[in-house]
Amino acid sequence: MPAIIGLMALLGAVFGSLEVTTVAYAEEQGAPQAAGWVLALYAAGSLVGGLLMGALRPTGLVTRQLLLASALLALVSAPLPLVSGLGWLSLLALGAGLAVAPVLILATSLVELLVPAARITEALTLTSSGIAVGLAIAAPLAGAIIDRNDASSGYLIMAGAALGALILMLLTRRGLLRRELAATPGG
Repeated sequence: MPAIIGLMALLGAVFGSLEVTTVAYAEEQGAPQAAGWVLALYAAGSLVGGLLMGALRPTGLVTRQLLLASALLALVSAPLPLVSGLGWLSLLALGAGLAVAPVLILATSLVELLVPAARITEALTLTSSGIAVGLAIAAPLAGAIIDRNDASSGYLIMAGAALGALILMLLTRRGLLRRELAATPGG
């Protein structure tokens, strides 16, 4: 469970840094109103990613799916610090939105598999708190980095958090897989 809380904190860092940095980047580009559109594309991508997860109903071990989803999020977040222009930012934000929803869904599914039913509310509260903590740390950190550099440098926090989520999954996957197999009927 600590690994999943940590993963959710890193997702909170993705959210917080993306929001602050996108607003600063749009202002730096002379189009502050574009921030809303870019964030809307991110949200739309997340909506589509969530709908695809529900429609496709991927099979297999949730831990492995979560590892792959985390890798995808890290991959699509990596170019954000190098973004040049609102068009590219919009495209990358859409891709990041598509990638983030599966991570959230799969992490929640893994909690539901690993935690006894009598403790599920507590477990989901802890994971939600992880998101809030990550957001609370990353948003001002991204702002401080932006204040000392340029706006796109704030995306280093997002890319770093996404990479951190992948690294965390790589480091904890064996233990999570063992627990998932033990919790799965016939596993």
